[in-house]
Amino acid sequence: GRRFIIIIICHVNMMSLLLILQLISLLSPSVNALAIQRVVAAGGGRGGSQSQQQLRSRPKFYSDIISPLAQIAAYHACLGEQVPSVLDIMNIKKIPEYESLAAHIIFNNNKQKQEQEEQPEDDSFQAITTTGQVITTATFAGGCFWGIQLAFDREPGVLATCVGYTQGNNDTTCTFPTYSEVCSEETGHTEACLVAYDPILVSYSRLAELMFDFIPDPTMLNRVGKDRGTQYRTGLYGHSNEQFKMAHIAFDRENRMWFGREVMTEVKHATIFWPAEEHHQCYLEKGGRYGRSQISDKGCNDEIRCYG
Repeated sequence: GRRFIIIIICHVNMMSLLLILQLISLLSPSVNALAIQRVVAAGGGRGGSQSQQQLRSRPKFYSDIISPLAQIAAYHACLGEQVPSVLDIMNIKKIPEYESLAAHIIFNNNKQKQEQEEQPEDDSFQAITTTGQVITTATFAGGCFWGIQLAFDREPGVLATCVGYTQGNNDTTCTFPTYSEVCSEETGHTEACLVAYDPILVSYSRLAELMFDFIPDPTMLNRVGKDRGTQYRTGLYGHSNEQFKMAHIAFDRENRMWFGREVMTEVKHATIFWPAEEHHQCYLEKGGRYGRSQISDKGCNDEIRCYG
C-alpha cells in the first residue's frame, strides 16, 4: 500500500515539474529563438527550419559594432552565410541592419555633392541618391587590415568598408573569432576588408589593382611588410561567379609582373565574413596606436602609416 502511494506522489511531482518547466520555456524564450523570430518577421530568413539551424546568437562585442557595413556583415554571419554580392538598399524597410548603411551612403553622397556644387542638402536629392543605386560587395586580404581599409576608403566609388576575418578553418566550429584568436593562428582566418562600392564609379579590376599596389611584395607567403603569420596572407575572394573570374584575371595580371616569381595571393570564393571588434573599424582614421589621425577623404594621396 505504501509503495503504491509513493509511486502516485512521485508521478504527480514529476508532472508538476514538467508543467513548471514548460511554463518557464514559454515565458523565457532563448536568445536564438528571439533572434529567429526577428529575422523571419523581417523577411531576412531563408525558410523557417533552415534559419533556425543557421542562426547563431551574437557575442557581446557584436552589440558594440556601429560601423554600417560591419553591422550588415554581422547580420549575415549570424545567419551562417556570406555577405551577398549585391546589397539591395531597398531592404532597409525589411532588415534594420541595412538602415545604417543607407544613412551612411546618403550622408556621404550629399556631402560630396555639396562639395562639388555647393548645393544645400534637401530631401529630393536624398531620394535620387538612394533610388536604383547598385551596391556591390567584394572582399580583399592585403595584410594588416588597418592600412588597406584606409586605402579603399580613399578610393572614389567606394561607398563603405569594414574590417574582419574570413577563410577560417571551419565556419561551423570557429564562429565569431576575435582579434586575439585570429592572431594566434589557430582559427585559420585571415585579416580582410569588406568593400561596398558602386560599379559604375569604380571597377572590381581597379579595386584589385589598389590592393596589389598596397602589398609591397605579393610573392611572399604569409607576410606583408613586417607582419608575418597566416592571418596576414593575401587573397581575392569573389562574392559571385563573375567576380571570381575577375579575381583570377587580376591575379594573372599581377603574376605576370613578377617575372617568374610566383604571386602567393590566394583566389577563392568568399565565405562568411566575421566583422572585427569596433575598436578595429576605421582604426587609422581614429588615430591608430599613436593617436595621429589619418584622413579618409576621397582622392587623398597622403602616405598611409600602417600603425598610425
